[in-house]
Amino acid sequence: MVKYIKSYKLLQGVRGKPPVNIKYIEESLLRLSQLIEDFPEFTEIDLNPFVFNPMKEECKILDARMKVNL
Repeated sequence: MVKYIKSYKLLQGVRGKPPVNIKYIEESLLRLSQLIEDFPEFTEIDLNPFVFNPMKEECKILDARMKVNL
């Protein structure tokens, strides 16, 4: 799925920067999907931006907004 987004080439590294950790992007999407399955009370989740880097430990979400329907 990640390989089919328009900006995939940017994730592979541009202007001398190394590629980001694609496996961690995939893992993050799977975890987010599981979170939604486990907690259907979440009606919206906005993670913007989610900054990915070559090292998993350097990846971070700069802003998050979640709506919950109790």
